[in-house]
Amino acid sequence: MKITRIETFQIETPRYYGHISGHVIVKVHVDDGPVGLGEASDSKADDLGAVTKRYNDLLIGRDATRITEINEFLWICL
Repeated sequence: MKITRIETFQIETPRYYGHISGHVIVKVHVDDGPVGLGEASDSKADDLGAVTKRYNDLLIGRDATRITEINEFLWICL
């Protein structure tokens, strides 16, 4: 299952105490068809387009089943 495309989008979650939390959600597409979702950040991204491009540059072609390897790779790169 090779990663073919990464999409990102932002959501806001209202909190019971009045604060609104921002979140960056990542959508991972693979060549076999399944789509995965995850959270990249618990805050807003100032430039979501740059975040999306960076993830695509780093992850397209990687094996999506190697989650720990990808996580460690992203930790080093980002």
